[in-house]
Amino acid sequence: MVRSGNKGKLENGDVPLPFRPTSEVESERFVKFCEKFVRVPKGTNAKGVFRPREWQMDIVRDVLDSGARTVGEMLPRGSGKTTLNAAIALYVFFTWGEGANVDIFAVDERQAGLAFSAAKRIVELSDELSSRCYVYADKLVIPLTDSTFQVMPASPAAAEGRDSVLTIVDEAGVVNRDLYEVVALCCSSLRVQRMASFSLPVMSK
Repeated sequence: MVRSGNKGKLENGDVPLPFRPTSEVESERFVKFCEKFVRVPKGTNAKGVFRPREWQMDIVRDVLDSGARTVGEMLPRGSGKTTLNAAIALYVFFTWGEGANVDIFAVDERQAGLAFSAAKRIVELSDELSSRCYVYADKLVIPLTDSTFQVMPASPAAAEGRDSVLTIVDEAGVVNRDLYEVVALCCSSLRVQRMASFSLPVMSK
């Protein structure tokens, strides 16, 4: 596995992320996380602070506050869903503590790579995030919390037994049905233990 970003010892690898919002509401904490750490990876307002719009916050609240195990999105192309999903995934990855593993499944490697590339670029644009996280070609790793953010092959076998707190199934309308069912089952069984596992199917109109 080749690192595409930071090399060797992480500058702040043994230092917790300086993030202590006062709110206990996940969606409100997410907004603070974006203000402090998330920059738009490309396109309009590239490198500017990512400020979710109200309709995007409706999705965030569904994902983070509702307690639902599975949340679906159906958004038109060019709506910013890739950046939004990357921001949600990184919030979970960096702030949910030990073993906050995030998996991305998609219909093919190219599609999964789009979602992962946005997350990777956001990390690279933040000194606080990148100094605590190893950046590889197909995954991110936080040694302090033993957490991984990983692109997975779009096959049911790859999804079996995964211990993730967030699973993103990109373009869920065209992925293998068996894959989606395995992901949903894994989230269901983990929920008994962790109460925070859910899958986030994403589709474009």
